[in-house]
Parts: sequence; structure tokens; C-alpha cells
Amino acid sequence: MQPNVEQKDSSTEDLAAPVQTINSAPTLIQTAPLNNISPNEQLTVPPIKSKKPKKLIQIFTFLFIFLLFCGISYYVGTKKTIKQSTAPTASENAVELSVPKDATVSEVCVDGRGKQYISPQDIPTGPIYDVFKSKIVALEFLVKYADIQNGSEKYMNLKLNGAKYDHIMLMPVQPHAGETEPHFHLIAFMISSEESKTIVCKS
Repeated sequence: MQPNVEQKDSSTEDLAAPVQTINSAPTLIQTAPLNNISPNEQLTVPPIKSKKPKKLIQIFTFLFIFLLFCGISYYVGTKKTIKQSTAPTASENAVELSVPKDATVSEVCVDGRGKQYISPQDIPTGPIYDVFKSKIVALEFLVKYADIQNGSEKYMNLKLNGAKYDHIMLMPVQPHAGETEPHFHLIAFMISSEESKTIVCKS
């Protein structure tokens, strides 16, 4: 007869066995970040630089400057037009000339100028009134070489009597009756050159 051998349940011993604490430090497994980027950092992609915005800014800047220039030019032009329209014109202020009552005929007819009149007190400097078809077409003044050379102030204030003139001509003249030296005739025309050419004296 075999002795009774007390069999212990291994499972029970395992449960009753004290739990042994492992004091060894845990092993840390370090993983290298991908492309040296920390897992906590967001992956940022550098923006792609585009040249289009820069070109658009240049275009808009040019258009702005151009429109600003056009606006200023329009404003200045409009202002000048208004000023000119409100100001009296030369034709409105023009004086209708007439031959002085004491004037006498100095030349019956001169091509391009017609009949000439001068007042006795105005001889020889003038003004000489050139008349064609009862209308004054020019005023003339006699200017001597010697007076210009000597700095004479005789011609500093030649009276044009407020008439409207088309053009002025300085004509050299050789000595003639009453004038023994060469001189100039300063002629202020009230008609155009084309009109003066139609004045032809009959021989």
C-alpha cells in the first residue's frame, strides 16, 4: 500500500507565490524622426514663389499713374478753356481805326498797301495810314538806321491804337523824296499776306 502523497496544485502555488518586483529600468526605444522632423511639429511645405502677382502689381501701378496723368491733363486743359472762354478776345477788344481829319495824302497808291495818309505832326516817323477801299489795312512807321545806332528812344512806344493786327513786316527802304538816307518801314498789317498781294496799283 502506497503512502498517501499530498499533491499540491501547482496552480494554487503559483497564485500564492509572492509577486517579485522587477526594479530594472525600462528600456527606451528611440526612433529617429523622419527627415529630422519632430513628431510634434507640423510638416510645412515652402510656398512656391510666383512671379504673376509682382507683374500684376507693376501693371496696376502703371495704369494708376497713367490715369492720374490723364486726369491732371484734362483738368488743366478744361481750366484753361474755361478761362479763355470767359476772357474777352482780341477781336472783341479791337478798335476800328479811322484816318485823322488833319491827315494828308503822302502816296496815292502803293502796291500791297493802297493809299497812304499821314498827319503833319507825325512826319516823318508816322504812323502812316495805309487805306484800301476806304478801310485801313496797315499802319507804318519810318525807322532810321542812325536812330537805332545812336540808341534813340523814339521808337520805344509806337502807338498801334488798339487795333487787331495780322502780322508785322520790317522792310528796308532806299532813300527817296524827303529822306536822303536808307531806312526801314515797320508795317503792322491788319490783313493777311494773301490779301495784301491783291492790292495792285493801276499804272
